[in-house]
Amino acid sequence: MNVGGHIAVARTLSDDPRFWLGAALPDLGSFGGFRLVGSTPNEVVAAGIRCHHQTDDAFHRSEWFRSRQDRLRARLGADGLARGSARAVAHVGPELLIDGALLRDETIAADVTKTFRAISDSHTRSELGELVPERSNDWLDHLDNVADRSAPTDYDDPVAVAKRLYRILLRRPRLAMPERHIDIAAAALADEHDSIRSTAGDLVQELSATVGG
Repeated sequence: MNVGGHIAVARTLSDDPRFWLGAALPDLGSFGGFRLVGSTPNEVVAAGIRCHHQTDDAFHRSEWFRSRQDRLRARLGADGLARGSARAVAHVGPELLIDGALLRDETIAADVTKTFRAISDSHTRSELGELVPERSNDWLDHLDNVADRSAPTDYDDPVAVAKRLYRILLRRPRLAMPERHIDIAAAALADEHDSIRSTAGDLVQELSATVGG
């Protein structure tokens, strides 16, 4: 799951934006090259972080994810992508498209933006520094940049997702794909797009029941 999906699940389990923020923090950290190795005294945020890991575990074990990942990986490999690239696109592509589908709901999109704004609460912000103790200043600067953002608007477009994956994977030589493969990735993701759109809401409910049960 990506940030939007994690927040969508978290908001069904709590109405506290600090909980939603905790559910998003591990992914927000990875976007900036940070790994959460410390703990926070904010119990609500800490509970959200636990929700993140439980949601990821349930998602990656779900038939919804595994069937799409396997189908995409086989197709992308047959269409010429290297093994590492095919695996990465098949894994991350559906996660971004889930966000795109969910963020079409204005209420969810507003709550994603509200989650980012929760970083700016001075008390919460000071406690977040303890999650990355050795680089707390850099980490808090990164979070301050996130706090100014709004929910992304292009994840519902398979072409935009393929282009974003190309840029992301450039940083990982074993997973990177050549620019000429963007169209191949976009076409494969486009064939999954309608199915992802129509089932994203049900997926959130399924994950919420598993995590909250």
